[in-house]
Amino acid sequence: MHKKELKNLTDIAVNLVEDLCAATQPEAIKLHVSKAVENFHLQLQQLYLSSQHLPREGLEKVLRELVRIYRYDEGAGCFFIHQGTYCVVHPLKPEFNHRDLVSLADAEGKLFIQAFATIAKQAGKGFTGYRWLNPLLLGRWRSISSIFFIFQK
Repeated sequence: MHKKELKNLTDIAVNLVEDLCAATQPEAIKLHVSKAVENFHLQLQQLYLSSQHLPREGLEKVLRELVRIYRYDEGAGCFFIHQGTYCVVHPLKPEFNHRDLVSLADAEGKLFIQAFATIAKQAGKGFTGYRWLNPLLLGRWRSISSIFFIFQK
């Protein structure tokens, strides 16, 4: 391999690593999540408008189903709906549905549902984080950090 070719390949690899590093910075993640939220909210609104002819129970069922199945980031990201600390619909843990999760704590003891409710009530929207145990990481339970965008509509 010629020196020039090796230099070009090295530059490509360095640029790729720099881009990947930049994409994992908190501000880049927040921007990405904000865009996913905007897209989800738009789809939720469109579904609401096209389903208004349904009785209230039917409309709620249709909207909950969208929340249940909607994913972004190749299935890694999802949305859930709370009213205060009360879980209306959670797509990954249906056992949380129709329950007050005020005392739910993350892997470090943070009462993150309370934090969600506080942000929604005080600011209407914002970011917060919490740590959750992911059993899929390297075949064993690992505590990983998650960034959440909370909004109230």
